[in-house]
Amino acid sequence: MEILGDKTYNIKASELRSFLGAAKMKSTLYAVQTENDIVFNGKGYGHGVGLSQYGAVNMAKEGKGYEEILQFYFPGTTLVK
Repeated sequence: MEILGDKTYNIKASELRSFLGAAKMKSTLYAVQTENDIVFNGKGYGHGVGLSQYGAVNMAKEGKGYEEILQFYFPGTTLVK
């Protein structure tokens, strides 16, 4: 999504969902309409907790490794054998 104002800012769907909260935006599968208001029309069945499979795949496509992906979804956790 692109936010326009004094500056232009591009935000990833996963970042927007993280900012708004998973309870308010249960999925990153949405379309945005901007006429008088900003309206998000979404689809999907996110439960609001855990790891988004689509989000994780997109992060991997961006070159992020499994440790960075896990830290994004589960901040402060440690992976052990």
